Amino acid sequence: MDDTEDLLINFDTSVPTDVPRRRNKGRKGAKSRRYEPYERPSAPVTQHEAKRDAPSAATEDEEIEVPSPAPTHSSRSLAEEMAEAVSVAKKVTKMPTTKGTGYISSLFARDEHYTEHPEAVPQPQATMPSNAPSLQGTFEGMGLDPILVRHLNTKMGLGGKPTEIQRLAIPPLLTTPPNDAAIRDILIQAQTGSGKTLTYVLPLVQSLLPLSTESFIDRSVGTLAIILAPTRELARQIYTVLEKLLAMSLTSSEDEDAPRYSRWIIPGLLTGGSTKNHEKQRLRKGCPILVATPGRLLDHLQNTSSLDVGKCRWLVLDEADRLLEMGFEEQLSGIVKALEGRRRLALQSARDVLVESGAIAVSDPDSLVTDSLGIAWWAWRMRLVLCSATLDERVQIFAKDTLHHPLLVRAGSSSSNPSVSDSVITPVESSAPSPTMFTAPSQLQQHAVVVPPKLRLVALLALLRHTIPRPSELAEKGPARVIVFMSSTDAVDFHWRAFGGVNMTGTQSSESKSDQTEGMPLAQYSNLLLNTPIYRLHGSMTQKERIASLRAFRTLSDDKTEHTEGEKRGGVLLCTSVASRGLDLPDVRCVIQTDIPIEGIEEYVHRIGRTARAGRQGSSWLMLMPHEQPWLSNLLKRMVVQPTTDAQEIPAKVALVGLDTVLYEGYGGAAREYESRATDVQMALERWVLAAPENASLARTAFLSHIRAYTTHPTHEKALLNVNQLHLGHLAKAFALREAPNTVQQTAKHEHDKKEKVEKRAHEQKQDAESRRKRMMANLPTESM
Repeated sequence: MDDTEDLLINFDTSVPTDVPRRRNKGRKGAKSRRYEPYERPSAPVTQHEAKRDAPSAATEDEEIEVPSPAPTHSSRSLAEEMAEAVSVAKKVTKMPTTKGTGYISSLFARDEHYTEHPEAVPQPQATMPSNAPSLQGTFEGMGLDPILVRHLNTKMGLGGKPTEIQRLAIPPLLTTPPNDAAIRDILIQAQTGSGKTLTYVLPLVQSLLPLSTESFIDRSVGTLAIILAPTRELARQIYTVLEKLLAMSLTSSEDEDAPRYSRWIIPGLLTGGSTKNHEKQRLRKGCPILVATPGRLLDHLQNTSSLDVGKCRWLVLDEADRLLEMGFEEQLSGIVKALEGRRRLALQSARDVLVESGAIAVSDPDSLVTDSLGIAWWAWRMRLVLCSATLDERVQIFAKDTLHHPLLVRAGSSSSNPSVSDSVITPVESSAPSPTMFTAPSQLQQHAVVVPPKLRLVALLALLRHTIPRPSELAEKGPARVIVFMSSTDAVDFHWRAFGGVNMTGTQSSESKSDQTEGMPLAQYSNLLLNTPIYRLHGSMTQKERIASLRAFRTLSDDKTEHTEGEKRGGVLLCTSVASRGLDLPDVRCVIQTDIPIEGIEEYVHRIGRTARAGRQGSSWLMLMPHEQPWLSNLLKRMVVQPTTDAQEIPAKVALVGLDTVLYEGYGGAAREYESRATDVQMALERWVLAAPENASLARTAFLSHIRAYTTHPTHEKALLNVNQLHLGHLAKAFALREAPNTVQQTAKHEHDKKEKVEKRAHEQKQDAESRRKRMMANLPTESM
């Protein structure tokens, strides 16, 4: 490792006792801080780079007049909004350019109004966690089987204490006929990280355990329970929880008279992106419990005859609000109707067999119907369970139309007290909808920082460097996982490649150290975040890549050669909103959102819910552009925190941290040296973009994708988050571009057209080859038999 890399990792980031404002040239009364000399890159420096700390009057840093946002009309097309956005960029005063590099300007101006004294990041206050295991009740007291309780305590490390939502929801889920509560469907509402998965999985498994005492029961009995999840990642996570739970010991050494159980409850997984033939083979063998995404399950229901759901007893819809938000409402209704139809057909078939055998009379429709094994699978109706963090209008309408006499169980929600409600769910009146209130764990420390567009890239790196523990802190804090949410898949790919490719020595970066999965890089390593693997996750990756990336981020064990587990300071996952729902990743210390979520405040709540889970501490950061700061007020009006020690809801707090504080914590240095260090990091990233055409193409694509994503904010937020308010010239710096925005658009369009021509030519050649092959096969002589 060279001196520059060592220095970048070991910046002194303690906060000075007195740091003057930018206009002051001295540091009276302040102790000079010890730090290693910072060597600038050895690459050739252009004339404009040398003058970036003293910009001329006609620089890109000058304030320009941005037109007020135009009234939002639903009839405006995306193309019109994009054209109007690019026209704003043309108002930027042109800079002198260097041949082949574009515009070069300073990141910092001496009279920026947003600079503040670097102050320490607010330290977390001691609070009682709102989603920690409850002090009241035990798993034994709720009626769970001793085998399950022993496994939860010894193998899954839950300590015998259920969370609040588990304490409230598991008893009604455990009820069986003839108890009237057994025929009621359940609607569970609880904040993220409160243990909703085990809340429905434990009763589901316990309801099937008695069948394990029958020697003639095996997995060929069919599917008895189905769990639906909105994303492949969440479905796989639920499947993993089931695998761990069903690995329990089925014998009891303490009680010799305890019943002997057979191991026949096998979970199955049906998700898009996997091989259907492999799934069909598992379905033929039998999967008593299925975890699936809606589209793939509906496909198998329609096309796979070996999927036997005629005896299905449970249907669980996890993250129901997300399922409905993603447009699965029609599919969910189709699945419910298909399952009920299959149950009626199976019941009628079993009844006909019993009538033919003379076991029951034709005139007795109320007689108990059993199958050939003598089990009354249809003694009670299929039970539906909806789990949702919010009860918005879509969820309420769906619950009213689908659930049978639902029982509402809520904890840590917007209600003043955790409760089990007998009231029937009624939809919110569409004429005067009341705003939905959201909750966050009380132990979660939320922060926001206002970042001008041109500083977004270096500010993100500063936040990562601040969050990931230094080598001296590893023994005390341990490795930290950080999740970074971005607005588009192209932005994820750009940051992932750029962070792994940047080289602070100023020379051409060699191929970054990365593990390989069938030739594809799995983790990137940056010399700005030494020994910290950087992963990515988004919907455009293949299923195998997504699984491998998540597994490596969970374990931090993907590296096999140069980095040992003890040296690792954590991991970073760059992702889109595909990772915002339901994923329970271990030891996520911080969540960073580089943009306001397109889906709104509800998505913000789900994103920050990836940390501070099950009573653990966590923090979150939201990066805002100057014109977006009013959005923070809207967020605070819709969020509450319910502490465990008080039934009264209190307003949520989001600490607004100064940008200088973030940069100082990330880059360190004496006085304002963090500015020059941040500038050097920006220049290194810009050199990486210029080093190869594919890098520049990646940056352009990410820049345009970011603008397109910005135009898709909800209509009610368009007045505040309007694309015309973006300073596109400065925003291009956030993607390490030195080109003017209109040049970026023209170049990207040219590259896209060229790529389309190549693909079209390849497709035509493939069609010609196939046509020639068919003509040749048609002209082959027929062999005589």
